[in-house]
Amino acid sequence: MTDSRVFVGRGREMSGLRSALGGDTRLLLVVGDAGVGKTRFVTEGLRLAAAEPLLSAWGACLPLAEQLPFLPVAEALDALSRLEGGTLLESALASVPQYARVEAGRLLPQLQSADAGGGPSGWWRRARMFSGVAELLAALARGARLVIVIEDVHWADSATLDFLTFLARGGRGEAVTVVATCRSDEVPLEPHVTRWLAHVRAGGQVEEIRLAPLSREEVAEQVTALMGDTASAKPVLYRAAGRRCARRAGRRRARPGRRAADPAGRATGRAGQRLWRRCPGGAGGAGGRWPAADRGSAVPSGRARR
Repeated sequence: MTDSRVFVGRGREMSGLRSALGGDTRLLLVVGDAGVGKTRFVTEGLRLAAAEPLLSAWGACLPLAEQLPFLPVAEALDALSRLEGGTLLESALASVPQYARVEAGRLLPQLQSADAGGGPSGWWRRARMFSGVAELLAALARGARLVIVIEDVHWADSATLDFLTFLARGGRGEAVTVVATCRSDEVPLEPHVTRWLAHVRAGGQVEEIRLAPLSREEVAEQVTALMGDTASAKPVLYRAAGRRCARRAGRRRARPGRRAADPAGRATGRAGQRLWRRCPGGAGGAGGRWPAADRGSAVPSGRARR
């Protein structure tokens, strides 16, 4: 198998992502079903944007039984603290007010000092922390554009979502862009996530990129690139199409006196050959046919997979 980093399709969406990373977008939402390639898409966009001065840090939300406030923000700050051996963060901390270091220390234990505790609580404490962390991020972004990637925001806690709303406001860290990935098939969403999505969309605070599944042609192209040659890609493409058709056929009742695998086998053969014809250099492109010995091999004889 060849390099797994091959990227296929999504030209229009990638253009939108690169435009957002290079412009004044503050909050970008990348939406798609589970497994559609949201993380891979953002990773490729950041790689293409690396020609310009750019820093990036990732943090992920998790489906925990008891949510940890600011978990992805703390993870992203920890990643930033490791860049260039920690000198980048120390330089930024030296340029911000002392309170910003104290507030950042609430998320990064290695920065905590004796004056990190105590003081007023409630909304005042949260507003102070939001402002301090935003100051630090803005300082980090002075030398290069800063991209904070928050993965799986559909699992985010309310404190994290509040901070993203705060950070997306104008006048704070203009060179900081937040890219958040979100599942479109996560049902039901937590009420606070639903409210946050409705708020940022209605207020025009967010740009949105929706990722649909790859087309059959793009799937064929990607599998061929991953496998290295069309001969190796052929059985993968054929079986992928065959299993889909076999499942559909298995849901239908077999006709009286007929084995259930018969319609599935024919459907498998037709679907596999259609997908193979779309493969670059495949049977259709080369003018050949799918070898007869391989037809129907995706479904065991006498049984349709469910």
